[in-house]
Amino acid sequence: MLDSLSLLSQVFIILVIWAWVCVGNVIYFVIRWFWFNRFQNKAPKDKGDQQVVVIEAVKGVEKEFHAHVLSLMTQAYPCYRLIFCLSDAKDPAFGFLTDFFGLDSLPRVYHLDREDIQDLHQVNPGLISIDIVLAGQARTCSQKICNQIAAYGCLTPQDKLLAWVDADVCLTDSWLADLVYPIQNKTLAAVTGYRCLVPEGQDWVSAFISVINSSILTLFGDPWRNSFWGGSMAMTRQVFDKFQIPVYVKQCFSDDESVAALLKKNNIPIYFSYAVLPPSTIKYTFREMFNFGRRQYMCARFYYKFHVFIAVVLLGGFTMAFLILTAKLFFWQTGSDILLFFGLTSAMGVRGIFRFSFIRYTLKIQGYGFKCFLLETLGTPLIHLLHLCICFSAMVGNTVDWAGITYKIKDPFNVKVL
Repeated sequence: MLDSLSLLSQVFIILVIWAWVCVGNVIYFVIRWFWFNRFQNKAPKDKGDQQVVVIEAVKGVEKEFHAHVLSLMTQAYPCYRLIFCLSDAKDPAFGFLTDFFGLDSLPRVYHLDREDIQDLHQVNPGLISIDIVLAGQARTCSQKICNQIAAYGCLTPQDKLLAWVDADVCLTDSWLADLVYPIQNKTLAAVTGYRCLVPEGQDWVSAFISVINSSILTLFGDPWRNSFWGGSMAMTRQVFDKFQIPVYVKQCFSDDESVAALLKKNNIPIYFSYAVLPPSTIKYTFREMFNFGRRQYMCARFYYKFHVFIAVVLLGGFTMAFLILTAKLFFWQTGSDILLFFGLTSAMGVRGIFRFSFIRYTLKIQGYGFKCFLLETLGTPLIHLLHLCICFSAMVGNTVDWAGITYKIKDPFNVKVL
């Protein structure tokens, strides 16, 4: 009995130490953000002049899509091209793009050169051309990947960097320059940004997702632990050609996790851009929250199993140890148990305060409000338990809904559209 209690005490001590390591990781992330955005940027730096092609797979039209397209066309970058790729003329985005660019009809590939762009909208000397591509319906991969593969047919030898963006991302005029800066003049390398999910209202479900997302955000940093976020990612043309990305993903479900796993397997560094942290508003029901989280872990389950392993070990270990420590306090508490519990809860509180302050006041994201603060500081055990349930739900079954389409994933390279 004494031996088992001693073992439990050692487990609790390790848990407390790990909790304070997490505090240090958040502080380290904030320090690095300040270094890259406040200090390093004070010195003049060459943003580079390598031509970038920006690829956006579109499905449907979000309410801010008009502003989003305009922001893409006004990027402060010296030479870049845009490719919009969508499934077919039935997609609402088709009507929007044809109206926006004043097109009467749209073949499978439509090209706007610099003169066409200047005639239609404000002049941006950095924007070279715009291509609009109809890909057709996906059969053996996700619709997003099907659209992207069609866009790859428009690449030119001058495209030295490739970037991908999602239609729901809020872009500043320096987004592209900030995204590709870490890989300018590199050969085999890639880079990713990340987003801050912000509740549109003040519901608890959206606040849960926001806080879970913020905990993932502060894990980014060194290349060995970075993965791709499909909403803002880029790679050099050498990487794209070397690994034949269009061939590799043609039977995949995930456009980001699958490629990230491939690059990591081949020791290609994925850098993190601390300047690309756009806000994205969300409003989820409980069912939508689980579906969103399950889809993320389904991608990891098939394409990047290490993510799932880490999630289960850390979330499961913390949740189980916290519950045991709490029960021990109720039934046979000792002075050391009280001290350990105080050390653990204070670590959670300090980490929450640092992370909330960074997102709300440093990044100036107002939607990250009071409910997020409560969950950040007091709700860690509940959030970990909920996060663990979402993770386990992705281990069951092989069908998933995404953007109104149901997919059956049999293995990493065997996807069927139902």
